[in-house]
Amino acid sequence: FGKDALRAAHAAMTALWEHSDQVAARAEHKLTGHGFLLITGLTGGGYIAVPERCTLSLIRKLLPGENLDTAAAEIEAAVRGAITDPEITVEFAYPAGRDHRLGGTAAEIDETRAEVAMLSQSMAGAMGGRGVIEGAPFWSESSFFVNRLGTPAVYCAPGDIRNCHTFGEHVDVEEYLAGIVGFAAFMARYCGVAD
Repeated sequence: FGKDALRAAHAAMTALWEHSDQVAARAEHKLTGHGFLLITGLTGGGYIAVPERCTLSLIRKLLPGENLDTAAAEIEAAVRGAITDPEITVEFAYPAGRDHRLGGTAAEIDETRAEVAMLSQSMAGAMGGRGVIEGAPFWSESSFFVNRLGTPAVYCAPGDIRNCHTFGEHVDVEEYLAGIVGFAAFMARYCGVAD
């Protein structure tokens, strides 16, 4: 008789969903909302009667100020606490290292900085209805600048974030050109122009 990895994965997923609810209840960031955990994949089973292996994939959204090492330790504790059979082994891998060996960290700058207002105004002038300051509730490379180099950075681009990294990803030509105008206006205002 084998050990049912899918049954163990069910217990682990239940614990992870409960943990996600706890994370969401801890705090809300004014621009990026609540932290959470999202299970993005489950692979297991096969041609044998008792599936011996199961793999889960997940994403943990961090809020600015949250520690990634602590978040990972909490995830591991939730899973290990859910698996009561000592013959079931659990392994953790973090294949999406970014600005941290375990993954991506959250980044934040003061949204009232003069440069942020200048960029916002430049984009609003080039693209009607745009330039509103919002939070980016996803990881971006800005954390390399903000967290590692101490350099202020924002996430700003033409296009619709809802189709980013999808099969339908695109930017309308008119918006692309308006984005160029917006960035050029910002650079001229921020850096100045030569006489």
